[in-house]
Amino acid sequence: MKKSFLSLLLLIIAVSGFSQFTLTGEFRPKFELRDGYKTLLTDDQQPAFITAQRSRLNFNYTDDRFNTRFSVQDVRIWGESPSKTDASSINVFEAWAEVFLNKSISIKFGRQELSFDQNRLLGASNWNDVGASHDLILFKYQSNINIQAGFAYNNDKTKNFESNYPVSFYKTLTFLRAEKDLGKYLNASLIFMADGNQKEASDDTLYQRLTYGGNLLFRNDSVKTRIYGTFYLQSGKSPTGTAINAYFLSLGLDHSFTKKLSGILAVDYFSGDNSFSPGTTKRSFNNLYGNTHNLYGYMDYFTQIDKDTKGGGLMDLYARLTSKISKKTSAELTYHYFSLTNDIIDSVSIPGQQLKADHYLGSEIDLVLKYKPAANLEVNVGYSTMLATSTMEILKGGSKSKFQHWAWVMLTFKPEFIKTNKNN
Repeated sequence: MKKSFLSLLLLIIAVSGFSQFTLTGEFRPKFELRDGYKTLLTDDQQPAFITAQRSRLNFNYTDDRFNTRFSVQDVRIWGESPSKTDASSINVFEAWAEVFLNKSISIKFGRQELSFDQNRLLGASNWNDVGASHDLILFKYQSNINIQAGFAYNNDKTKNFESNYPVSFYKTLTFLRAEKDLGKYLNASLIFMADGNQKEASDDTLYQRLTYGGNLLFRNDSVKTRIYGTFYLQSGKSPTGTAINAYFLSLGLDHSFTKKLSGILAVDYFSGDNSFSPGTTKRSFNNLYGNTHNLYGYMDYFTQIDKDTKGGGLMDLYARLTSKISKKTSAELTYHYFSLTNDIIDSVSIPGQQLKADHYLGSEIDLVLKYKPAANLEVNVGYSTMLATSTMEILKGGSKSKFQHWAWVMLTFKPEFIKTNKNN
């Protein structure tokens, strides 16, 4: 029966004239020992051991005029549902089609991943078990300059007249991005984003938050060096209706010392609010819908930068060494130095008094070992520790005196079930 179904599927694909059809999967169990992951634990709290698994099935079709992708996934914690329980957890991760009007212009519509500019503002969030995708229409122009323009307008259900949007997500999203090589060594990109948010479920007022800026990349393979810089401004209104005047900047140096050893030295800086003179303007930068895990520490203490720092902003100074041990094995060691960029109130050290908290938050050390025994199989092993200060206790609670650490193992298997090509 299974062979007959597979033969019929292949016959349909061949007769229909598809240029290429692939059916792939992903099985990704992740085993974690959490003893200080995301937040500081107290001395009497016990570590948690969890296993999360993401399973995906991806249908892809492409020819000279069209690309499509349909991806469904099941994401679950091992043991969250008793055996023989009907607990639905299948959802659509991606469902899009891309139509090429000519060699340079295409329109892509449906649920899709967005990944631009080191995933600072828009990222796929692959570490997250669910991932991140957006329902929108994307216009693309690719030539000597690459341009992407995206538009989204969300509602929580079908309706005959407009009403409030009770989902904790943007109501509208508009962005325009342009990228161009400036000579042999320089690449530049500019982006403008406007996300519209509603204050609360009972209020249909739409507040537009504007984020705009650019990225500059210098690369020279002869000296094996990359230098990149990013600067963004944020204005408009926050989701609660507060005026915004914030900024973000990043500067990094990536250098390959040998064929097997490379390093990164970088700093990320988020502006923040002064809790001692709050004013009426929000000065803490929000990182919107970008990735955080691969940028601001693997222990994920900072995922929503403005909220996780109580508006105090964040400076992340970090250094990373990556070593290619063999063709199948590599190792990565990263050190993060975290500090606030503005003042927050310390009401803990001396009860009844509001003191200025020390800006230094703590240091994080991340170690990752990657082993790829086959083209479609990868094993990642990681260990991290957070050396927190009293100010981190103010942000996260818990105890800095407790040894905070986190260990994990992730297996990623991506089989290719079907791949067919058109016979010309």
